[in-house]
Amino acid sequence: MLNGFEKTDTTMFKNLLFIIFLSLSFNGLAQEDYSYISDRKFKDPTDLIGYDFVPGIMEIKGESQQELGPGEYSFGVMLGNLYVKGEGIEGVYSINNTNTTDYGYKLLLMNARNPTIQGHLKMVLNNRAQVDALIFKRTTNEQEVIFYQAQMPEDQRNDEDAFFSGRWEQELEDKDSIWGTTIRPFFRIHEAQRGIQERLKFGDSTSIEFIQTVKIIDKRKKKKKKEAEVEALPTIAEALMMDADELKERGVKLKERRVVKIRSIVNYEDGTTEDVVVEYEVKKMTEREDESAAPDGERYQIEFELEKGESVYLYLTPKRTLSAFEASGIRYLLKGY
Repeated sequence: MLNGFEKTDTTMFKNLLFIIFLSLSFNGLAQEDYSYISDRKFKDPTDLIGYDFVPGIMEIKGESQQELGPGEYSFGVMLGNLYVKGEGIEGVYSINNTNTTDYGYKLLLMNARNPTIQGHLKMVLNNRAQVDALIFKRTTNEQEVIFYQAQMPEDQRNDEDAFFSGRWEQELEDKDSIWGTTIRPFFRIHEAQRGIQERLKFGDSTSIEFIQTVKIIDKRKKKKKKEAEVEALPTIAEALMMDADELKERGVKLKERRVVKIRSIVNYEDGTTEDVVVEYEVKKMTEREDESAAPDGERYQIEFELEKGESVYLYLTPKRTLSAFEASGIRYLLKGY
């Protein structure tokens, strides 16, 4: 949650979708694909927490360079630990410190099982705050090994741009303009599960819908058959343009229902899947502004107070485009975050 916004202090309620992820770990989220350079920006060291880097090339400077299969090597950053997978360097390393440098970040490491083994992991950022390369040194006596992040193939980029919602694509004129909108997030961060970051795929079919339904209720007294025909009810469009007095005069009442619906196909360890849908019924909406937000940060927050349970939140950029959504301990990021 951004410091510039206040959050209601109520007990977070659980539901089926998020109980499913209680046992998440880097093993449970092992990626079958590379982590691409363009997937994520890392503007602050805290953005690294929960992310699993899966590089595409390994180089020992002056000696060799080889392409890697997806998942052959990986570097998972957690609060206090680095989980490394790969021949010759696999292990859990304690993160003693994370420093910001002129090239990006440097994690100072110590082997959790053998404190005498100390090294580092350098993360080299490009001018868009994306990680181009990781430079790993297991011990002070060993040579650095360079791991390059993969470039996303053009065909895949085009497909993903068409499928996932971009962070700068959908502008919201005001908070009520959100109704009727559907977004497809690109990342899901399990904040209750140590901040594990999960890159979403087409097959997850994850979507967030903002649904508004309006029903006209006839409050007029029934007339006897012999009396003249009753005036026709107004259409929903006509009724929405009437004020309270006009609605009363016409003898009708509007009943509105606003729902935020999250859908995702969940894969279980036994190979089965389930199409999970969770709905949040909205009671009230409040918009807040964080004037201290960065030019590419999240300046606006829309709080959806619910009929039951803790509020959910939508975040907008300074240009009022959709940026992120938060519900029940899960934070959803749009593409380009």
